[in-house]
Amino acid sequence: MRTILKMSLGACGLDDLVLTDSGGEAFEIIIETEPDLLITDWRMAGGGGIELIRRVRMAPNSPDHFLPIVMLSGYAHRDQVMEARDAGVTDFLVKPITAKNLLTRLLAVIEHPRPFISTPNFFGPNRRNKSDPDYDGPNNRTVEPIETPIDTLPIAVGEDAVLEFAEDIGPRLYRPPNRLREKLGELDGPDPEFLIARIEAGIAELKERYMSWANADLTALYGALEAARAHMGNRQDHMGQMHEIAHNMRGQAGTFDYPLIAEIGSSLCSFVDSAVKFGDRELEAVALHVQAIHSVIGGKVEGHGDEQARSMLAGLAVVSAKILS
Repeated sequence: MRTILKMSLGACGLDDLVLTDSGGEAFEIIIETEPDLLITDWRMAGGGGIELIRRVRMAPNSPDHFLPIVMLSGYAHRDQVMEARDAGVTDFLVKPITAKNLLTRLLAVIEHPRPFISTPNFFGPNRRNKSDPDYDGPNNRTVEPIETPIDTLPIAVGEDAVLEFAEDIGPRLYRPPNRLREKLGELDGPDPEFLIARIEAGIAELKERYMSWANADLTALYGALEAARAHMGNRQDHMGQMHEIAHNMRGQAGTFDYPLIAEIGSSLCSFVDSAVKFGDRELEAVALHVQAIHSVIGGKVEGHGDEQARSMLAGLAVVSAKILS
């Protein structure tokens, strides 16, 4: 996924990038380099994306509490989007990545930055996309944004070593400096459709590499499955590993026009999430998912497949429901 992002951002002329797979290391890099934009995955080693967002927004040693942050995730459930919003994310990009969606999010961050709001229990981009000029109730946030640097905010460091905002001033809006716009100037460069075409061309070039990535993930799935069957350690741990692999596969597959892999991966994740135990019957259901992914990869079945492929997917749903019932 980092390879895809690096290529896509480079196609837009954004090539001064630092990549890492660790949330903890990312925060240290932010302190050292003070970047203009952060794109973070939901799930990472060394601390997830939600934790990283909260540290950027609320940690006293964060160098830029206003840093634009785009959350990248295969999770699109309402409660997860709300959790990211409440942590202080600027925008949310759901996998699979498309050239249009990525460029749309980037342009929104640059051209239409949202004002920030501080309350006693929240600091981040204004979470309300709509405003009612006639609203006159509590927590009214239609006040004029304040042009202000972070060191003038009414904050203190609390007992948990996070920023705390004064309770007696009520909600306040702030308009932070738009550093991205200042550096880029007026966006009078290539037409967005041209940039989208460049990104799509780059994704097409990566497509051959995708099959090697998918095969490596498939090998890892089989390895975890066989370890679980052989009672090598805790089966729950092996299922967690398979969930992680399947989650990553479903996030990548749609980008390269393999939605069947994404759908089977999603079904596998749902099954692992819903199972209360992992006996032999549960393992066989998991094995059917892995074999189905194997069939799609082996046959290089692009798109949504033929009638046989759709029947296979429907069969997985029936088997999963029967075992979980």
